Amino acid sequence: MIRFRKLLPLAAVLVGAAILGAPTQAHATFQMRLTSSSAGVLLISDGGAGDTFNSMGPGVPDGVIVFSGTWGAYNIQVNTGDSKPVLGSAASPDVDLSYSVNRTKAGAAETLTIQVSDMDFTTSPEPLSMMYGGTNGPGTTSTNVDGTGLNNVNFNTGDASGTIGPKGPGAFSGTSSFTIPNNSGNPYSLTVGVTLSNNGSTGISSGDAELLVAVPAPAGLVLALTSIPVMGLGAWLRRRRVPTAA
Repeated sequence: MIRFRKLLPLAAVLVGAAILGAPTQAHATFQMRLTSSSAGVLLISDGGAGDTFNSMGPGVPDGVIVFSGTWGAYNIQVNTGDSKPVLGSAASPDVDLSYSVNRTKAGAAETLTIQVSDMDFTTSPEPLSMMYGGTNGPGTTSTNVDGTGLNNVNFNTGDASGTIGPKGPGAFSGTSSFTIPNNSGNPYSLTVGVTLSNNGSTGISSGDAELLVAVPAPAGLVLALTSIPVMGLGAWLRRRRVPTAA
C-alpha cells in the first residue's frame, strides 16, 4: 500500500517511463529483507522475484518494493518499501517502510525483522529525522532501528544509527534522529528496519517507519503548536503521523 503523498512522484515516474521507456541504467540497489526467528532470511530486490509492483515491467527496478505472503508465523498482508527515484533522491534521502502483518495461529514466540535498504546516497554530513507510528497487536512489541553504512553496502547500520522503541501493544508513535558522518564525498547506504517481537499471541500489527532529511519546523508551525492545548497535542500528532491499521 502506497501512502497518498507518494502517488504524485510515483505518477511522474510512470509517465516518464511511458514516454522514454525503461531507464538505460537500472536502479538495482534497493532491497527488502525479512528475517524470521523460525523461517530464516528472505531477500527481495527491487524488480526481482517476490516484488509484485513492477511499474516499468518485470525485472526493472522502479524504487518501490511490494511483497505479500507468508513468512514464519506471519501472514504479511502489506509490506511496501519506497526509495529513490519515487521518494527522495541521492542528494536528499527519503526511505519509507509500511507494513501490516497478521499472526493467525497462536504458538511459540517469534521475532520478525523487516528492513529496506538502498545505496548510493551522496550528501554528507547530513542530519536525518526518523518517524515511526502504528499499532501493535496483543503480545507484540516493536522497535524501529535505522542506520547508515559508509561503505555503501545494503543493511549495514554500523556507522551511525537511531532507535525508536521498543513500543508495546496498542497504538504508538515516536521520533528520533541521527547524522550521517562526513564521508568525503563518497556514497553511502541507508537502512530502515522494524523488529516485531511476538509472545505467541494472535493479532494484526501495522506501522510506518520513515527516514528522511531533517527539515526545521517553519516558524508558523511552531507558533501553531504553542496554541494547541497540551492535552490535545498527542492526538494532533497521532493524526499526522500514525498510519491507519489495515
